[in-house]
Amino acid sequence: SPQFLSMSWIAYEDKSAIDFTKKGWVDRIIQRHILATFYFAAGGPSWRHQNNFLSDLHECDWQGFHPVTVGVRCQEEEVF
Repeated sequence: SPQFLSMSWIAYEDKSAIDFTKKGWVDRIIQRHILATFYFAAGGPSWRHQNNFLSDLHECDWQGFHPVTVGVRCQEEEVF
């Protein structure tokens, strides 16, 4: 399933170097899981342009979505 692929990627391949001592690290993992699930569900591995998805960049630097629209928190902004 896309969810399984996402969690496997996070557990074994994600090179994001999230600082687990900083506030908000859980939110970062959740956001990456949600966006990676979308990526796998939408056929991401076959996309012509990967748009930084599943890269080691901050998930807000992955392109092709508007953070506020999908509920992703970037730069400590509030998302409702």
